[in-house]
Amino acid sequence: MEQDDTIQLDNHLGQTLGNADYDARLDEHAKELLADKTILSEMIKRLIPDFQNIPIEEIKSYINGTPYIGQIRVHPGETNPSFEEAVRSLGQESRIPNEGLATFDVLFTLTLPDSNEVCVEVYVDVEAQNSEDLPYRLETRAVYYLARLLSSQYQRDFGHSEYNRLRKVYSIWIVMEPDARNANTISSIAFRQTALLGNPEDNKAYDKAEAFIVRLQKFESGRSEDRLIGLLSTLFTVDLSPVEKKEVISRDFGIPVTEHIERVVANMCNYSSYVRNHAYRDGMQQGIQDGMQQGIQQGMQQGASEEKLSNIRSLMETTNWTPKQAMDALKIPPADQAKYAAML
Repeated sequence: MEQDDTIQLDNHLGQTLGNADYDARLDEHAKELLADKTILSEMIKRLIPDFQNIPIEEIKSYINGTPYIGQIRVHPGETNPSFEEAVRSLGQESRIPNEGLATFDVLFTLTLPDSNEVCVEVYVDVEAQNSEDLPYRLETRAVYYLARLLSSQYQRDFGHSEYNRLRKVYSIWIVMEPDARNANTISSIAFRQTALLGNPEDNKAYDKAEAFIVRLQKFESGRSEDRLIGLLSTLFTVDLSPVEKKEVISRDFGIPVTEHIERVVANMCNYSSYVRNHAYRDGMQQGIQDGMQQGIQQGMQQGASEEKLSNIRSLMETTNWTPKQAMDALKIPPADQAKYAAML
């Protein structure tokens, strides 16, 4: 009995570490894609008012240097020392989720255009968030990140009583798989001045922090009317191959796919497929352990369902039929049509 417990523990630990490694690799590619200056320029143009009238290609020149990816730490006492570590190009280790040091996913400085001053820089943080299935509201974490971006500037960007030198900070959160009710939305969290008595001058000196929550939508739900959400939803969908993504990005968004973007997208898609295949294989092995016949039967049913779903989609694309028309043509029983409609 003791030996079986040990084997079970080893298997669980191995699976946990394996999943953590896969997640870390996928997360690494997602961050690298978001740190691409073409993709960053799309975010900047859509969200930061100073750049709304500036061409995408020109916005790239306002991004200073190379963005830090997963190198600058978040918590008090760790942020400024990690700037020095980033300069030494310290690598980021793969960690089990919710363990280890918290870091800003992508952090860089941005020079604002049309400023009366010689050089005005702001900090921009971009965070990749897989879902909203969290023990806290995402907005509260965004506020904390804004606070840390502000407070960490003390003794780095300004000294005692030099608060006028405080730089503005932005935090952009990209939610890949949001709750259905929040999909295809963009919200802003910012400091605002409200006059409670009289009419004091609103000189915008307090305008030092703003967070954006960008919630994507599933690719198969249709193209978002918002360019940024449409672009990011295309990049992060698992329903398109790297070649298909390249075609859509170039054709529908007019974005030249650089070698860097193509490589990162391909790596991300490959790891996604690897993780799905790995999970499917683990499921089959578990099915064999629980009962070979049951596992095989479930595998066959899953395969049949996926084949029917693929046939439905093909008919809809080639004939412009509704889901019901396609399912009727394939002679799918009415009792099963609701299941396939939900999967679509």
